[in-house]
Amino acid sequence: MGQFEGKGVLVTHAGASFGRVLAEAFADEGASVYIQDWEDSSEYLARNADELAKRTSGKVGHGAWDLTSAVAADEMAETAEAEIGDVDILINTAKWGGHGRIFDISEQEWDRSLAVGLKSYFLTCQSVGERMSRRGYGKIINVTSIMGVLGAGSAIPWSASRAGIDGLTRSVAQALGPYGVRCMGLARGATDSTVYTDAERNERLRRMTLGRLAGEDDLVGPALFLAGPGSDFVTGSVLYADGGYTYAAVTDDDFRSVGPKYTGEAQRRRDESEISHPRIDQHVP
Repeated sequence: MGQFEGKGVLVTHAGASFGRVLAEAFADEGASVYIQDWEDSSEYLARNADELAKRTSGKVGHGAWDLTSAVAADEMAETAEAEIGDVDILINTAKWGGHGRIFDISEQEWDRSLAVGLKSYFLTCQSVGERMSRRGYGKIINVTSIMGVLGAGSAIPWSASRAGIDGLTRSVAQALGPYGVRCMGLARGATDSTVYTDAERNERLRRMTLGRLAGEDDLVGPALFLAGPGSDFVTGSVLYADGGYTYAAVTDDDFRSVGPKYTGEAQRRRDESEISHPRIDQHVP
């Protein structure tokens, strides 16, 4: 029997990697799962829903919804409950673009990045959170990024949306706490699924005290904890599943861990004779 058997979980942006992996983790624990993404990912969404149905004894539903619309967010919440039952756990993972030089980012790119990456979080917290509040219990997990606190000159809309999520999480926790609804953040860092040059990867690894970049599954354990009864006295907090990146990034080279070097074949410890401290680049984790 899975620890989430009998629970309903709604995961947004689940046609993409992190949303998909988290949806699968809850399905493996027996939850009923509803997954959402935008219309341009509907093919992946349907395929992921078929896979989820093989992994859980619970119900599975899916739908393409534009969550930058309050009407769509409310309709999705209603549809999800009709298909899988009460939604006990909401996991927001949506993001869109937001990379480029400050001089090259268009107004349209800014608006879209903030609409998908922040506004959709608010609207789902509002629509699903209201239903949770009526029942007196619920967990909301907002997936965010270390860029919410570090900032990135080459990804201003992305950093702004992640910082907004951090603030939204604290505010929603305050607003919904009296109704028994918890709201928490889960921040990811540099991941091995991102395409980096060797130099970019080396710089990130130099900050990773645990010696590697994050894999998709590294968010699973923290997410299951935040969604489970063991975190019932936790709300408003952001948990950093970043391998120590955030705190290492604010120290200078003299105090930073040496870390491993990427060779293109494996991540391994550098020989002490090869230690070097290249200039910190401006790319985004």
